[in-house]
Amino acid sequence: MVLRGGSDIKLRRPRSKKEKKVDNRKLRPWSELHEALLRLITKQLGPIDYIMFGCVCRGWRLHVTTHRQEFMASQPPLLVFLSTQAKRASYFYSIFEQRLYKAKLPNLNGKSCFGITRGYLVMEDNKKRADSQIWLLNPFTRHELHFPSPPNPYSRVILASLATPLQEFVIITFCIWYPSLQFFRFKDLSWTVHDYSDKFNGCRGPSPWAIVDGAVLKGKLYVLTSYAEIGVLNLNSTPHVTLLEVKNTGYLHRGLQLLAYDEQLLMINGLMN
Repeated sequence: MVLRGGSDIKLRRPRSKKEKKVDNRKLRPWSELHEALLRLITKQLGPIDYIMFGCVCRGWRLHVTTHRQEFMASQPPLLVFLSTQAKRASYFYSIFEQRLYKAKLPNLNGKSCFGITRGYLVMEDNKKRADSQIWLLNPFTRHELHFPSPPNPYSRVILASLATPLQEFVIITFCIWYPSLQFFRFKDLSWTVHDYSDKFNGCRGPSPWAIVDGAVLKGKLYVLTSYAEIGVLNLNSTPHVTLLEVKNTGYLHRGLQLLAYDEQLLMINGLMN
């Protein structure tokens, strides 16, 4: 910059003999913001930012937990963009906001994404070993759950919170081509395997009967069969399915999925034309 006039210009303000100091003793920490301010702030947030907001401190996490159902009920659903070979990030897109959210992932070397259940990414080892695990990862809170791999093949994994006499959490696997139901309760030390091939194979048509998907609604576990039937699965000492009366869709499974949303159980077609 060129100064005109040939004189020196003092750009610095002269220091005051008595500088005012802020008394921080009267300021409350961010973690103790008033409830009214927290509600005002969270109303401006999208779903991903809302979840991340609850990760800041204990007070904010309590606020998010208390009002989560109310907040999420007012939010539109998100589309998930996630490659099975994702290594660094997963993406969530809001159709109504036309906004893309990005969630960074931890180191996933040697693992691939197998699916999504209850907000968790289902990760598995690319190379099966004796100590292989199913790894559930929340991409926003970074909460992780680890389970040993089940003994039999599986094509679908769901995490369920069931309203038995006491609430219990369980991970369940189904397989389209293998007639085996496998589940692992959090209190268990190993998988429980139930083979139903001798009960259902060949009794309903040319293709074998199988459980292909599941969803949890109001504490009950609903399953979808390969013949587009819906039933309630009871995980007692002898697991069984009680089929419900629903309108026949005329389809075999072929991409059909169960979805529990807004206190409704929906059957959707997951195939793209």
